[in-house]
Amino acid sequence: PQGHPVTVVDATHPLPRAVAAAHADLAFLRVPRRGDGTRVLRAARDDLRRRARDAGRGEGLPLVVASLPVALHAVADAVALADLAGAWYADGLVDGLHLRPRDPDRDLALLVDGTVPVLQHRGLLRSFYPGGTLREHLCLSRPANRYARARTDGAA
Repeated sequence: PQGHPVTVVDATHPLPRAVAAAHADLAFLRVPRRGDGTRVLRAARDDLRRRARDAGRGEGLPLVVASLPVALHAVADAVALADLAGAWYADGLVDGLHLRPRDPDRDLALLVDGTVPVLQHRGLLRSFYPGGTLREHLCLSRPANRYARARTDGAA
């Protein structure tokens, strides 16, 4: 139903970034949350998009997902994370986030109860996903399956 599975590459480093630019549907860029994370993300994203254009890819491919370590300690951190996500999205730096909780027992509850509602309230996170495939959830077009043979007998 997806044509072929969604191709995901960790494009944090230059060599796999070249592969992601040429072939991936979605590219993870691991960035630090503190310090110069925005600068690191912007430089990696710009390099990825330049390489994708050079490879003849369509505009906006691959999707860029910032992979971010998360260590939350109060409701304030959960809102600050939503602020960061919103700023990166508004600046066009990311198409999404991959959050990596450092302490799942603590951080998952704060993400679910703190960050998620803020992002949903701001219109940055869906409350449901249309379609039935990951490709549809990511709003990616369905490529032709290169292994499927075209039917020539007129049957559907």
